Amino acid sequence: MQIRHINSPKAGLVEHIDNATAKTLISAGFAEHVPYKDFRERLAAESTSQTAGTVVSVSVSGTEWGFDSSCSQFRQPVIIFKRGAETTYYDAPVKDTPASIVKQFHESVGTALTDEQLDAIRSAECKERDARQAAERAEKLGMAKYRRL
Repeated sequence: MQIRHINSPKAGLVEHIDNATAKTLISAGFAEHVPYKDFRERLAAESTSQTAGTVVSVSVSGTEWGFDSSCSQFRQPVIIFKRGAETTYYDAPVKDTPASIVKQFHESVGTALTDEQLDAIRSAECKERDARQAAERAEKLGMAKYRRL
């Protein structure tokens, strides 16, 4: 919405702001509504203004695994891997997939894993977790050159 400030520190300034804020300023008597000449002027004002609701942060951290047995987008069970702002879909388990996700996947598609396969997956996860924890401890102690992966 486009407004003109009338009784505020910004008196005389015409600007495009979000509707909720504009309605609040108008009802409080600090601004008045200024209609746009046509839709082109409104679109131009909206494209140049940036409100807090349109800002998207891509600096998300963390890793997340998931499983969807009825993913309508692919019409087959998929394993979902999210790292930061990126999402990757797999049609089969990959090397780093957690054992619980692998088990869900195989149960969904009807192929059962043997106990030996599950033990091998869990063992690999434990080794990887232990190596990661050792690296984190070494970094905290300032001994990064001594870490082994």
